[in-house]
Amino acid sequence: MENNTSSIIKVDLAAFVEPENKGIINQANSIYKWGENDAYPNYLISLCKRSVKHNAILNGKVKYVVGKGIEVVGTIDVENNISTIDTWSELANKIVRDYEVFNAFAVEVKLNAVGGFGSINHIRVANLRFDKDGGIWFSDDWTDRKIKPTKLERYNKITKQGVFYYKEYNIENNVYPTPSYNGAINYIETDASIASFRVNNIKNGFSAGTIVNFANGVPTQEEQDKVNRKFKSKFSGEKNAGEIILTFSNGIDKAPQVISVTPNNFDKLFTDLDKACSENLFIGHSITSPMIMGVRVEGQLGGRAEIVEAHELFQLQYVDTRQKAVEEIFNYLLEPYNTKINIVPIGTINERLSEAALVSILTKNELRKIAGYEPIAETQPAQMCSHDDIIFSKLKASGSDEYKILKYGFAVDSSEQAEYFEHKIKQQNFSTIPELDLKVLQYLRENKQASIKEISEVLKAPLQDVADSVDALIKGKFIDGQIGTEINVTTKGADELVDVPMLEIETRYTYAVRPDVAPAKVSRDFCKQLMALSASGRTWSRQEIDSITNEQGTSAWKYRGGWYHNPNIDANTPYCRHEWRQVIVTKK
Repeated sequence: MENNTSSIIKVDLAAFVEPENKGIINQANSIYKWGENDAYPNYLISLCKRSVKHNAILNGKVKYVVGKGIEVVGTIDVENNISTIDTWSELANKIVRDYEVFNAFAVEVKLNAVGGFGSINHIRVANLRFDKDGGIWFSDDWTDRKIKPTKLERYNKITKQGVFYYKEYNIENNVYPTPSYNGAINYIETDASIASFRVNNIKNGFSAGTIVNFANGVPTQEEQDKVNRKFKSKFSGEKNAGEIILTFSNGIDKAPQVISVTPNNFDKLFTDLDKACSENLFIGHSITSPMIMGVRVEGQLGGRAEIVEAHELFQLQYVDTRQKAVEEIFNYLLEPYNTKINIVPIGTINERLSEAALVSILTKNELRKIAGYEPIAETQPAQMCSHDDIIFSKLKASGSDEYKILKYGFAVDSSEQAEYFEHKIKQQNFSTIPELDLKVLQYLRENKQASIKEISEVLKAPLQDVADSVDALIKGKFIDGQIGTEINVTTKGADELVDVPMLEIETRYTYAVRPDVAPAKVSRDFCKQLMALSASGRTWSRQEIDSITNEQGTSAWKYRGGWYHNPNIDANTPYCRHEWRQVIVTKK
C-alpha cells in the first residue's frame, strides 16, 4: 500500500441538458424527426409521469377545457356515429389531453359507403410525423426503426375526408408544435428531480450527508465491511434518511471524527426550491391562481370572491381560447352536415347578476332553459329571392329527360367537388363506393364464406382496412349475413357490381332532399318546382349547372334554394334542405 498523506479526486457532476424540440430531416425517407432520435413526444409524456405537480395541472386544464361536456346540435346521429371507437366524452378528453400536452391535436374524418358522413376518430399526435412535402405519416413507435411508417391522407375540403392536424402557432416556425408550458420545462424537471432525490435519499440512503473518519489506523477490508454494516443497520433506512461515509486513516487523534458535509440550512434550501418550482410551474401553465386547481397557497385566504375572480380570469384568458379552437375545427368538419358543437363551460358564476340583467342579455329560449322549460320551436317562413325565377328558368330550359338513372352517387356542393368525384368514379369503374370496398364486395360475391383474414391475404390489403370495409358494407346495406359464415350481396350491393359498358355510362346530377334532414313542412316554390322536374326524370350535366353559376354570379351548386334558418342549431346556412346529387345514368 502506498503511504500517501492525502488524495484528492475530482468528481464531475452531470448537467441537465433539455432535449431540443425541432424537426430534423431524415435523409433516408424525407420525414422530419421530432427531436433527437425522434423521441421528443416521448420526453413530454415522461414529464407527465415524473412530475406530480405538472400532471395534476394538466389534468385540471383538461377538465376545464372539456367543461361539462359537448352539446351537439344538428342532423347527424352523433350519439352513435361520431366515432367508431369513442363516445363524444371520450373523444373530447383524448383530443384535449393531446392539445394540453403537445399543443396540437389530430382527428381522422371518414365518409360512409355512400359518400356521407361516416365518423371522426382521434389520432395520437405522438404517432404522427410530416415529410418535406407536407405529407403526414403514422407509426406506432418512431424510435423503433424496424416499424415501417404508413402515409395517411390529409383532410381534403373537397372530398371531406382524411386526417386533420391542428397545432398552435409557434414563434420558432417549427415543423412540430411547441408545448404551451415550454418555458416551465426546466422547473418540471426540477420537480421530478426533487421527488426522485427524496425517494432515493430514503430508500437507498446514498447522499453524502456525513463523513465519519476513524483515525486509529486502517483495518483490513473485512473489518471495514463489518463496521460499515453495523453503521447502516443502526443509522440508515426510511426513518434515518441520508448516508454516512466511513473513512479510515492513521492520525494523531485516535477518537472518531464526525464531519458534516450537508449545509446547515439544507432543509430550507429544499423548501425554497420546492416553492420556487411550484410558483414557476403555475406561471408556465398560465394558471392565474393555484386555488382553482385545488392547491392551497400560504398567505392567501382563499375566500369565495377571490376564487371566483381567479376562475373567471383563467376561463377568459386561457380556457375560452382553447375551447374556441376545438369548437371551430369540429364545426368546420361538421358544417357540410348541418351540425355544430358547443363545449359547455365548467361553470359560470352569475349570482351577482340581477334578474333584470339576465332578461336584458338572454334570449327567450335561454331563459326558458335556465328555468327548466323546453325551448319554443321557431319556424322560418319560406321566402323567395329576387333571382329564384331566373335560376329556375335557366335550369328548366336545360337538362334532359333522356337518361335512365342506374344508381345514385355523392352529394356535391361545388363544380370542383363534382369533377373530383366524376374522376374517382371512373377510376373505380363507375362504382360509388371506395375502391377497397368494391374489391371486397366483388370477392364476397364469389366467396360467401370468406373470412377477413382470407380477403386480406388475397387482396394484399391490411387486415384492419379490410375489417373497416366489411363494416362499411354491412352498415351501408351492400351485404348482409355473418362474415366468415355466409355473406349475401344485397340488391343495393349488386347495383354497385352492375356490368354496363363504360362507353354507355355518364355522370349527371339531380336535385334531391338531403338524407340528413327531416321532411320540410314548407318548401320554397323554387325547390318544389325543381324537385318536380327531378321526379319526372330530369338530370343536368356539370357544365350546364356551371354555366348558370357563371352567368348569375351566384353558385347554383351552393345556393340551391337559398338561405335557410335552422331553428335546431340557431344558425343560418346559405343553402336549403336540398342538394345536388350525382347520378350514374345511361341513355334510355
